[in-house]
Amino acid sequence: MKIMHTGHHDYLATGDVIIDYLHDNIFKPIQVKDLCHITGKSERTLERICIKIFALTPRALIRKHRLNDVRKSLKKIPTGLEGTVTEVAIRHGFFHLGRFSAEYKKHFGELPSETIRNNNPAAL
Repeated sequence: MKIMHTGHHDYLATGDVIIDYLHDNIFKPIQVKDLCHITGKSERTLERICIKIFALTPRALIRKHRLNDVRKSLKKIPTGLEGTVTEVAIRHGFFHLGRFSAEYKKHFGELPSETIRNNNPAAL
């Protein structure tokens, strides 16, 4: 009897599909059920895969991906345009701005407006 060990490869392939989907749909409201649909996995299986590959739940992975993309966008903003933090946050699906700022600071160690200022040291 031959034992098939497809789990690890399947997990990695599913992880790739998830990351590609997150990149391609960054401005869309992605939910865990969307990831289940595109991977063909149940929520429970998807959670197991995400924890194994990314050390995050699917929901946490979506939020982390969005936060990282917000940071990339903020680093492109010239100093003095901090008001656009709200626009960037909303465009990425963060509608509760107080929670967004707190989560951003927890994740990156600085407020979104500080990211803009710290990215432009000549303006300090």
